[in-house]
Amino acid sequence: MNKWILSASIVSGLTLLIHALAGELLFHTPAMQSNLSIENKMVLSVVWHGITGVMALSFVALVLAARSMPHKNSLLIFIAAQYATMAALFIGYGLVRLGSVTIMPQWTILLVLAALILMATRVDDTKSGDQK
Repeated sequence: MNKWILSASIVSGLTLLIHALAGELLFHTPAMQSNLSIENKMVLSVVWHGITGVMALSFVALVLAARSMPHKNSLLIFIAAQYATMAALFIGYGLVRLGSVTIMPQWTILLVLAALILMATRVDDTKSGDQK
């Protein structure tokens, strides 16, 4: 079992729970109760739940990849790229629109996830953790 991927899957699962529970209460529900048009609310809702779906699928893929399975590096790099892209968006919007990366700190956990996953691609779990 690849311990880097196992660690990433645990962090991914916790991040998914935080997004789904706390994010729903702090962001999605208030947005749905705002004065936005119904069309904007529905687009926002689809995007919100779409991200939840992507995070859930990534979590499941990481759990499955934690077991020794051949040819998983492409999948891992794709998942890491998704998390890194989300982190870059939080950093970019934080800097450009808000003038600070601390207002939306979600980028930190997303970068941790990307790093954990990329570390997993460097380990050959068929040789007791030897580096590739």
